[in-house]
Amino acid sequence: MPYFLGIETSGMETGVCLLKEETEFLILKSAAEGKHQENLFLLLKDLFSHFRIQPSDLTGIGVTIGPGMFTSLRVGLAAAKALSLPHKIPIKGIDTFLGLTQTFYNLFPEEEETIIPVIDAKRNQVYAQVYKRKEKNSEPLLTFPEEIVKRYPDAIFFGSGIKSYTEAFFPAKKVNLFFPSPEAICQLAKEAITRGEIDDPSELVPFYIKEPDIRV
Repeated sequence: MPYFLGIETSGMETGVCLLKEETEFLILKSAAEGKHQENLFLLLKDLFSHFRIQPSDLTGIGVTIGPGMFTSLRVGLAAAKALSLPHKIPIKGIDTFLGLTQTFYNLFPEEEETIIPVIDAKRNQVYAQVYKRKEKNSEPLLTFPEEIVKRYPDAIFFGSGIKSYTEAFFPAKKVNLFFPSPEAICQLAKEAITRGEIDDPSELVPFYIKEPDIRV
């Protein structure tokens, strides 16, 4: 029986999701901000207990790899690798842009406007990527909030960036969706692993966007 696990630690919340076959799933979250290391293994323990399975029973694991909070991403990745490596469970890293976008379309499946997940990059900047009808329309960007709003005046914005820079995003259309859902990470990983798109756990590292390469 297939069980897919999703781990999301890119922001302040800790979230996990376990999908059983195609229909049954459970999402657990902790709102204790930033305490991923303390919360994650407790959530995983409760998740496995609910389904009465062991880590070795997992079919695949998905984990958010960034961009996001430096330490948080590493906690999630370390947990995913600790589950994957001993039991040789397939693992797939999901970038935060894709995780946010899937979360958006889970909520608004018929939306056809340009959508842009924006992630707080600190220093008054955001990481962003442009999507149209579920397809990527840009490479990852590092930009100022005011610039991305001006460049895409009709787009819908969401992600941690709109929460951090409320004034800059005030004139834009936006949805109060700040982080990927664990369900979206689980869903994307299941789809990728089923297609045979599997990452090497020993080479899976956080996705950090470097300023000199993509500044616009």
